[in-house]
Amino acid sequence: MRVTIDTNQLVCALMRPPELEMLDLPHIPPVCRDPDDDKVVATAVFGSVDYLVTADKDLRARPVVELLGREGIWLTTIDDLMILL
Repeated sequence: MRVTIDTNQLVCALMRPPELEMLDLPHIPPVCRDPDDDKVVATAVFGSVDYLVTADKDLRARPVVELLGREGIWLTTIDDLMILL
């Protein structure tokens, strides 16, 4: 089954609680080897998160870590986060 982005957005809109709003991510310069990971970074930056929890080695590359650090976002693994909590 092929799903277009418009259909995908419609399904998400129908399933999300009414108090949530879908936003377009701002453009950030590509910093990841995998372009899909750039979306994760943009979401973390735009969402003003404190931590990005991942085991993805591409997200632990120096350019990504430096960008997240400038935004005040700590990159951590689930194991390290559990210790912090």
